[in-house]
Amino acid sequence: MYKRIMIIGSPGSGKSTLGHKLHNKIDLPLYHLDEIQWINNKETIDSKLFEKTLNELVERDEWIIDGNYNRTIEVRLKRADLVIWLNYSRTICMFRIFKRLFQSIFINPQGGNPKTISLEFIKFVWNFKDTYEKRLFDLKDKNSDKNEWIILNYKHETKLFYDKLNGS
Repeated sequence: MYKRIMIIGSPGSGKSTLGHKLHNKIDLPLYHLDEIQWINNKETIDSKLFEKTLNELVERDEWIIDGNYNRTIEVRLKRADLVIWLNYSRTICMFRIFKRLFQSIFINPQGGNPKTISLEFIKFVWNFKDTYEKRLFDLKDKNSDKNEWIILNYKHETKLFYDKLNGS
């Protein structure tokens, strides 16, 4: 069974949702990089403190860590048993980030980021595959002997993976 699981993918791909489901199913500690990085909707912690905190988490025996943070992917790869890449379409991811924004404003105003979405963030999500897909495939090829990679392109693939975990 996996002890260190890394979940990556575009914003809106469902990394946090899958992380919660896995945490509940296999009882590994769950860490969201966004919760470590962001103090509130506008401020982030210092990059040195973020990297120190992440390095401490990665050294633990068990974890699920969701998030991209491109500069830290290789740090997590060195210890991950399993990498789950949610490689969903940009339209699905765009829909989900706007749904999350709507929910954080109207349904649960006390919790959840973001309360706003910038044009820069929309462009980031829209261009995620174009920007990062080649690098992620290269990292997969480079690390295939160190960790297992599962690339999930559709919601039904993610459900099948989840259902098969632990033989259920």
